[in-house]
Amino acid sequence: MLHMANAARLVAVVLGACFATACGTTSLAESKASGSPPPKPSAARLAKVQVRVAEAALEQHDPETALAMYERAHRSAPAEAGPLFGKGSALMALHRYGEAVVAYRAALERAPNRIEIREQLGKALVSNGKYGDGLHEFQAVLAKRRTASLLNKIGVTYEMMGNGNAAQENYRQALALEPENLTARNNLALSLAVSGDYDTAIAEMERVAADPKASDRYRRNLAFIYGLSGRKMDDTMPAVARSAADKSWNEEFFKRIRERAKSGDRRAILALLSRPRPASQDTADIPTAAPGTPPMQTAAPAAPVG
Repeated sequence: MLHMANAARLVAVVLGACFATACGTTSLAESKASGSPPPKPSAARLAKVQVRVAEAALEQHDPETALAMYERAHRSAPAEAGPLFGKGSALMALHRYGEAVVAYRAALERAPNRIEIREQLGKALVSNGKYGDGLHEFQAVLAKRRTASLLNKIGVTYEMMGNGNAAQENYRQALALEPENLTARNNLALSLAVSGDYDTAIAEMERVAADPKASDRYRRNLAFIYGLSGRKMDDTMPAVARSAADKSWNEEFFKRIRERAKSGDRRAILALLSRPRPASQDTADIPTAAPGTPPMQTAAPAAPVG
């Protein structure tokens, strides 16, 4: 982890390089020759250095250090959108979604035409349970840039709003743009399964699980769909799904889940997939009401993922 002491050292190194390449008005060599202290960088240049340190901290999975450095960068250059955008990313990594919304909104005020800020604002809003607001931001981005990633996020948003048909349509549009997008196909399969279209769901998830890039979570999702469909864990189940199924496969668990699915409580069913091994859950763990919203993710091992 990149701690603050390391971050401070990195700042000093980068600033030293900045001086050596004439970031200030006077070069380091000229300062030494005159006996004067090294020049100080401008506020804008200092902010760029602080952002670089923050980005390095995020890459090292240290969002707390990143957040502190982005805040320093914002103080150095309060009119710039970049530090606030980075602050939002750090807050998202810390699961502080409400604060991330505030940071992204402030960044968007400074750079209203930067659609990547608006897209991240939408993601933060949905993660914070503000589905309608998040969808509004996504649709504003969609009017300017159509990507599989964005369509997948819109699908997840509709999923969280309980609109399976709209979710599936957006997943399919994402796949039309990127047929090999495992995230969108995973989400489509899960959505179909919760809708009761088990055969299509299994076909889609088998395609995902067979991909060399598929994670273990995808294979567990395939096993989950098999269980949800009422099928037995036997030789008729593909080996890739059978190997992912937990030994404590619980038929009663899936029976209860199927009953819950009939009620249309999509969020409650999909939330079960955020657990490490959903097929091994005891029936007492089945929620009786829709749980809190799981955060939208950008990587594969979540369900659904955005």
